Amino acid sequence: MKLFTQPTADVVLTIAVSDDTEAELDLEELTFTPVDWDVPQTVTVTGLDDAEIDGDVAWTIDVVAASSGDPSYDDVTALQEVAAEGTTEDDDGPGYLVAPQAGLRTSESGGVADFTVALRTPPAGEVYVVVNSFDPSEGTASPTVLIFDAADYDVAQTVTVTGVDDAEQDGDVAYAVVLSATSTDPLYAAVDPPDVAVVNLDDDFGGTTTDTGTPPTDTTSTDTTTDPTTDTPGGGPGGETDKGGCGCATPAGPWGPWGVAWVVALAGVVVRRRREHSV
Repeated sequence: MKLFTQPTADVVLTIAVSDDTEAELDLEELTFTPVDWDVPQTVTVTGLDDAEIDGDVAWTIDVVAASSGDPSYDDVTALQEVAAEGTTEDDDGPGYLVAPQAGLRTSESGGVADFTVALRTPPAGEVYVVVNSFDPSEGTASPTVLIFDAADYDVAQTVTVTGVDDAEQDGDVAYAVVLSATSTDPLYAAVDPPDVAVVNLDDDFGGTTTDTGTPPTDTTSTDTTTDPTTDTPGGGPGGETDKGGCGCATPAGPWGPWGVAWVVALAGVVVRRRREHSV
């Protein structure tokens, strides 16, 4: 909040919210001087909770009193009475508490992610939440049905999302876990639970292939002097020294466990790392 014009003396404004059962202010008095009259001062409004299903309630922040040595500002009726308007959203009606609703990551190597579902208020009848993957070729969700009643409505139930593998280099693919609900409680039957956004990380990265031609018929001619499944010098293709000791199993060739054709792929690494409003 700030003044429209420069006063000749300090101005003290008293403000209040029109419905103090729905919101509260962190400041009720603001002082402006002839020096800082046009510098905005911040008032933080915090919504207040109640146990009533009263819907969203609108309110205003009003200037209820003013005093100043400047006669232009010494009369509250001469000021803009309504300084701000707002609404407190009701959280006592039927609803679904789904967390998190975004940012989940699965992977084609079978990586999983979890989210939870609960009800906001006790239902008048059982509520069935149906869980489906929008793209089963990228990820699946389990369980597929969650059941809530008045006794356990606020006990969060966990859904596990598992990434599905494919042979395509299709990159990281976004998909959704879609939630729908049915209930004999008409209030819950009318509310659609939010969906959950997921990304499935691709593991089909490009590599290099060395084609050695026709596979040898005499497997004794293949270099088997070093076991490629061990982390010892010479434990890689062509007798290369193991760099870092991955302990990886050797990809078997079509003509023996220690073939001469190699495919090298580098897998990616992903590093993840009381509501207030100001007027």
